[in-house]
Amino acid sequence: SNTVALTFDDGPWIYEQSISKTLKNAGIRATFFVYAANNECIYDQAMVDAVQATFADGHEFGSHTWHHYDLSMCIEMFQFALQRILGVSPALMRPPYGNYNDEVRSASFIRNQSLILWDFDDGDSTGASVASQQDAYTTISNTRPNNLLALNHETY
Repeated sequence: SNTVALTFDDGPWIYEQSISKTLKNAGIRATFFVYAANNECIYDQAMVDAVQATFADGHEFGSHTWHHYDLSMCIEMFQFALQRILGVSPALMRPPYGNYNDEVRSASFIRNQSLILWDFDDGDSTGASVASQQDAYTTISNTRPNNLLALNHETY
């Protein structure tokens, strides 16, 4: 049914509110997979404000964990943080680098979080230029126009 799922990893970052407003103004909803300790602490007021504003714009949040290690503990820490900031628990979890094992799968399952990977990466995290990213989107939309789960990063 011609569905594209836009997802953004590694925020909140300085671009989150701009991305959120741009998508909202275009009538597009996205999922933001937050890496809670990537840039600033998720409890810093600027980060709280960004997460709350993005949530108010109608976007969804998923866990990209607290740190990219000891994922079972990080899943729990992030769930607590989002509950504290937004009053909701994430229904989704994206394991860092797409790597997971049975322990991570179990830790997500007991928290009612679905593991979410992706089937398209525009290369932003590896230094792809904007033109290259646009070409990649054009190519993928021409070859697979019906359904797409795209990985993007807020930080690149």
